[in-house]
Amino acid sequence: RGHLLNHNLGGPGNTWANLTPLTQKANQDHHADFESRVKRAVNEEYRILKFTGTANYGRQSRETLAAQYESYGNPNDLRIAEILRAERTVPLTLTMEATEIKSDGTNQENGLHIGPLNVANGIEEDPEKYQIRVAPSVYLSEMSKSAIASQFGLSEDIAKRIAARDRYTSWSQVAAVKGVGQATADAIRNKQGLRVRLYKRS
Repeated sequence: RGHLLNHNLGGPGNTWANLTPLTQKANQDHHADFESRVKRAVNEEYRILKFTGTANYGRQSRETLAAQYESYGNPNDLRIAEILRAERTVPLTLTMEATEIKSDGTNQENGLHIGPLNVANGIEEDPEKYQIRVAPSVYLSEMSKSAIASQFGLSEDIAKRIAARDRYTSWSQVAAVKGVGQATADAIRNKQGLRVRLYKRS
């Protein structure tokens, strides 16, 4: 998160009216290109500045992709789905501006003017690169019968039946394998310490 008005200038840090989600780079750019100049003008030059900070939202919905990750069912992918939905609340840019004014609130003639400055707030858009606590991924459609048996504690016969299908596209297909059923399919899907997916996305 980042402050629109820096706390050293009286900006509160306990209200979203003055806070917005910012990347580390956007925070650094905001400070270097705008905030430091405003602080110097106020704290060292004793100017009075009228400050305007606008967070510009409008990221497109990624609900289809979020639903796809949610369908995988394991905790890591559910977390990714949450992040994809939350990204709509992350601004695309900030627009910052400061104008010198007199003590009566009117503009200072030939006074200092900073901005407007647009600060980009780009985010990582590839879910596979999100920095979360990620368990190793395995793809059921690519696993051998021995790997299925050992990873999920299944008998060789059931593992062989699961491995016999070239590609699974839904967990209901796994549950429909003879001897598996919904409970076992859910246990495979939610295996602790693994990120179990049906197939690898191309």
